[in-house]
Amino acid sequence: VNRKEAGKSDAKITSLIISLLTDEKNKELKQDALKALRKKNGKEVLLQAIEENKKHTKLFLLVAACWESGIDFAEEISFFVDLSIASDYKVCLEALTVIEQAGNSVDKKLIVDSIEKLNVEIQKEKGEKTALFSDIIILLNKKLQT
Repeated sequence: VNRKEAGKSDAKITSLIISLLTDEKNKELKQDALKALRKKNGKEVLLQAIEENKKHTKLFLLVAACWESGIDFAEEISFFVDLSIASDYKVCLEALTVIEQAGNSVDKKLIVDSIEKLNVEIQKEKGEKTALFSDIIILLNKKLQT
């Protein structure tokens, strides 16, 4: 298999996973997809799917799949903080849950930087996500203490 064919194969797999995870009607298939992601260490697949679909109307379901999969996204906390800032309320709420479920093996500097970003956004935002940003800061401060 050459590199071009492998890339097409990866794109097809990512597309299939996105459709399975965002199909709200077939919960059984979604559970099967989550199990497969857990077994195959699907962290990269999920991150790629989110990155490539930031404008998707069901992005929040892809983010929810991160915590539903049981995969530890501790090393990607800053990614989810940035996503929460750049996205709507639903995505922000799901990103908060991913951060909450993440382990504590996080670079302390990344946590401090993320807290600073969120504090800047709280000053600018004054909207519905402000409370979520405050909750994320509380979670990150707890991770700093462990």
